[in-house]
Amino acid sequence: MNARRRPLESVRVLLVEDNAIVREVIERLLAGFGSHVTAVAGAAEALEAMRWARPDVLISDITMPDEDGCSLIRKIRTLPSDRGGAIPAVCLTGRDAVEDEARILRAGFQGLLAKPVDARRLVTMVTDMAAGRDARGEPHLALGPESPSGPLFTTRPQLCLII
Repeated sequence: MNARRRPLESVRVLLVEDNAIVREVIERLLAGFGSHVTAVAGAAEALEAMRWARPDVLISDITMPDEDGCSLIRKIRTLPSDRGGAIPAVCLTGRDAVEDEARILRAGFQGLLAKPVDARRLVTMVTDMAAGRDARGEPHLALGPESPSGPLFTTRPQLCLII
């Protein structure tokens, strides 16, 4: 297959989503584009997976029963860079993204997507983040809570994957 059809070839993604159906749909979507996906149900599992999965990109739900996504990303940002502390991270939110956007970005995510997830936008976002680019195709200046203000990625769904 050519790179155009498998833009995520060899990109390792850590997916953190407590809803089993949503987790499976996103995992299959990303795997279909060539990504190796490690999918877990919560923050504790995600922190453990950071040790052995060595992901290139993190995708995390914001609302989870054991610990929310903002708490998880703050913990990840305390890790050394070589252990994933600077991993590019996308937040999935079922809530009003505009209301949560500033809090999510301050916590250490570089972007957010509202559910239901726009499949094309998710693949593009993961591809760009894995390549070290923001939504404009520009290199990331920094990752984490100390990043320049303003979102690198935000979107409202247009073509939706019903999950």
